[in-house]
Amino acid sequence: MKQALLIPSILTIAFLISVSTFPASAGGMKSVSALNAVGILASEPNVVVLDVRTQEEFVGPLGHLKGAELLPIQELHQRVGELQKYRDKKILVICHSGGRSSRATRFLAGKGFNVINVEGGMVEMNQIPSAPIER
Repeated sequence: MKQALLIPSILTIAFLISVSTFPASAGGMKSVSALNAVGILASEPNVVVLDVRTQEEFVGPLGHLKGAELLPIQELHQRVGELQKYRDKKILVICHSGGRSSRATRFLAGKGFNVINVEGGMVEMNQIPSAPIER
């Protein structure tokens, strides 16, 4: 029973640390590690996950995060209006390894969205046993 409480406690602590120390890169972009993203997902049920990979990657071997919305970066500029329903929510942006999600995060932040890039993307997420990955 104590072990069952240990993982959520560790994730909560990681989340609290990440919230107080979001590293900002060029342009003030917010980023978190994959582990901290798992903590956010566990503690904040209203967080939106935006996956900017292709459809093939989304259903591929790395899977995708439970409940993620797929919007490939190639279509982001044309379809950004579809995200208006998330204007007042925190959005975690993820891709394969962090490059595309970084670009998408900068773009969406410039449009006024509350976005956070997941560093390392699904490659790193797959290294975390408690990550909510669907295949």
